[in-house]
Amino acid sequence: MNNITKYFLLTLLIIIILISVYGIYSFIKPSRLGKEILNNYNLNYPAIIAHRGASNEAPESTVPAFKKALKIGADYIEVDVQRTKDGELIIFHDENLKRLSNVEEIFPKKADKNIDEFTLKELKKLDFGSWFNNAYPKKASPEYKNLKIMKLEDLIKMMKNKSTKTGLCIEFKYPEKYPDIEKQTVNLLEKTGWLEKQLKNNIPNLLIFSFSEESLKKIRDLSSDLIRILLLNDNMVSIGSWKNWTEKADEFAHGLAVKGFVSWPWHISSAHRRGLFVYSYVINKSWQLKILSRVKADGYITDRPELITSFFNRLEKITEELTGDLIEKQ
Repeated sequence: MNNITKYFLLTLLIIIILISVYGIYSFIKPSRLGKEILNNYNLNYPAIIAHRGASNEAPESTVPAFKKALKIGADYIEVDVQRTKDGELIIFHDENLKRLSNVEEIFPKKADKNIDEFTLKELKKLDFGSWFNNAYPKKASPEYKNLKIMKLEDLIKMMKNKSTKTGLCIEFKYPEKYPDIEKQTVNLLEKTGWLEKQLKNNIPNLLIFSFSEESLKKIRDLSSDLIRILLLNDNMVSIGSWKNWTEKADEFAHGLAVKGFVSWPWHISSAHRRGLFVYSYVINKSWQLKILSRVKADGYITDRPELITSFFNRLEKITEELTGDLIEKQ
């Protein structure tokens, strides 16, 4: 073994030791700046975000899933927004309809088409709930049969009528396919009065999520006060790329939302040092929650909001608040 090889191996060993020590230190003493950062935006710490509603208990992105999330007391309901062929803003996650509807039965010739190739009238003919009964018979319910797709405006009206403290989290799905969908959405939010809605505890009632940097920049230019969060999946984050993402996000976002196993404590600490908060998705297991709460994740995007509210003893607090509101009204 020559001297150059020895030097290289020694250097590599030192780097490995330093990384290991830093990693262990981050686990033992994670960043505690998240609460302060969220307080600056008057956001709950930690935030509990119901992913497509309470989608573990009811068909995702449907009225029952949203009602269950409201009852549980999630801080936000997360929805994916797309646009129909005739220009309506709808709530739906997938690019096509096969997984979550009976499109193959009703429109067999169009079954392979994407959702933006259907009008709202066509989509209203589909059943968006029976798939859940078939997939999860133990959770099945007659009310899930023949559920209809929702417009974004329908959900806003439902939430306003319930005078809920729960806010709305909008993710623009495939925004590159829908020119000016950001402006159309902001216009709708203004028209319905959602942007002016004042929650009793004064927590911002709208978050904007997107994997698209351009989409978030458009929202920033349309309404700079809106809380913007850059989504990152595991394919986007590699060794050494986290710093670049935090530097980029600092220009147009207030926080990051990342896959649960990307929420390493050193990543969270790095984001906190730039004033960015970090939400983790999709957190549906108790063991995930225990680890992430230990490393001080700032919020949880989950199909099971009841799991998170229970873990943080929020259900008891919500019950007390509701009881207090009823007493005040009497």
